[in-house]
Amino acid sequence: MSNKPNDDDKDIEQIEANLAATRESMTATVNELAARLNPSTLAEDAKEQVKAKASHAAETVKGVVSDAKRGDRRALGIVGGTAAAAVGLVALKFARRRRRRAKKRV
Repeated sequence: MSNKPNDDDKDIEQIEANLAATRESMTATVNELAARLNPSTLAEDAKEQVKAKASHAAETVKGVVSDAKRGDRRALGIVGGTAAAAVGLVALKFARRRRRRAKKRV
């Protein structure tokens, strides 16, 4: 029966060790989550995603322009349609500006 208290001490020591290990693990997890949710970290991640998407878009545009230079009809259509849309947007902007100025004069 003298072994029983000694076994209980080992059980208590094991439980305390398990609690300490769990506490350390939880602290590391909480710290990692805090770092991930830090506004500056989120902003930096968003900035990197935008850069990656912009880079991909630029490479796609370069490819289409290169294809258009080689005479690819599909690429020529894309480039022509894009140019027409850009001209249309610029014309729309000038028309709106002209209307606003005309309203101010009245």
